[in-house]
Amino acid sequence: MDKRRELIAAGLITIVMAAGLGWEVSSESVSAPDLGATDGDLINQRALFCPPLPGDTEGSETLTTWSSTGEDAALSIGDSDEGAVELGQDRIRVDKVDGAGPVNIVGSGAPLLADVAMSFTKPYEAVGAAQCSAKADTEWYFPEGSSEVGFKERLLIYNPFPDEAVVRITFFTYQGTEAKAQFAKIPVPSGEAVQARVNKAITQRKALATTISAVRGRVVAWKMLFSKTEDRPNGVEFSLGQTETSTRLFFPLGRVDEGSDERITILNPNDENAVVTATFMTKDGVFQPNQYVEMTIRPNATKVLALGDLSGKKAPPVGPLSAKIESVNDVGVIAEESVVYGSAGFEGVASEFGMGETATSWWVGPAAVSNVSQDALVVLSLGPKAAHLSVTLLSQDRAPVSPKELQDVEVGAGKRAQIMLPDIEGGPFVVRVDSDQPIVVARIAQAGGDIGLVAGLPVTPTEP
Repeated sequence: MDKRRELIAAGLITIVMAAGLGWEVSSESVSAPDLGATDGDLINQRALFCPPLPGDTEGSETLTTWSSTGEDAALSIGDSDEGAVELGQDRIRVDKVDGAGPVNIVGSGAPLLADVAMSFTKPYEAVGAAQCSAKADTEWYFPEGSSEVGFKERLLIYNPFPDEAVVRITFFTYQGTEAKAQFAKIPVPSGEAVQARVNKAITQRKALATTISAVRGRVVAWKMLFSKTEDRPNGVEFSLGQTETSTRLFFPLGRVDEGSDERITILNPNDENAVVTATFMTKDGVFQPNQYVEMTIRPNATKVLALGDLSGKKAPPVGPLSAKIESVNDVGVIAEESVVYGSAGFEGVASEFGMGETATSWWVGPAAVSNVSQDALVVLSLGPKAAHLSVTLLSQDRAPVSPKELQDVEVGAGKRAQIMLPDIEGGPFVVRVDSDQPIVVARIAQAGGDIGLVAGLPVTPTEP
């Protein structure tokens, strides 16, 4: 079946599924989705794929959906009996899901965006947010990971198509690549998600990058890294994998001080060396440590930047910082940050991938949806002059809000700023940021004893 037919079929899937359980890899059998006849313009339909709660956890899952162009759309969620519902251009859709399996969001009229926020009560209280995926693919990359004591890494692999997929998992360590027999050929049945539990299959590794490759079919993959150790708060790092490399990546949010730490892991999945330079931006300007200039990363290898080293005696005061990773020999890489917060009113752990493009208009979904005590945007200004921002908040049951204090906010060229978001009525909200200069945007929220982190998404231009 070609990609076009697969995508059409995926858009019609309605599912009641069970997530894959078991310490290595397993899946509970469910019937293949019934592809019955439907009405409407199938070519105009698009599907978003959202993950389930992982097995052996307890908690809640909330999907937030909105139009990426700001135009009216229609959508249906999973196996809902209410059919398609209208989504106005100035509204969002918020749905609690039961967590029994992955969920498809099928939309028409305008392309949709969605993120998923999870609140865990087991194995401990934690929150995480990640984007739903607009595509399935044959390769998924996760540079950041760990199999040390106190960490439990889980890979959620979802096959939304009518035919069975088969995937293999490869690990990248300081010693090179590692492959495990139980991860060589993992079947992913149609319409199901399976869960790979990394820590039972590989010895303790402080840094562990992962590639998920589809031997047959195409899949969607997310990573969850639960951590409970003495030197960091309990929490979970939750992220949608990446499928493409880039020669330039931005991380708006980070912090290094006595209470907070950060590391950025860079993966070179190519067959030639990548030469990479890291630059850091603070509220005071730009600095570039000598040890991070023109670093060589071997083929199929990783490089970990332990940013806590920047706070040594010879380094400038750090505190909040943003980062740019650039390949100076045009060999694309993938990079992911892991942040540990214990200062500035935030406490917890989170991870996110670097953003490969700048834009003047951004959407940012919720980083947490319940028990939120602090909610903030972090903006990195990348134009030749200071950026002036306007922020609009979209919710489900009320008209958009443009708080006066969030209009014409100035961020100096090459600098970063944290913008606190107000608490508004109407439940979770999506943020739109418009700027007169290129920027990148991320969002962080404190919910209970953990933080959620989610990267922004560029606003899709409306076709003339």
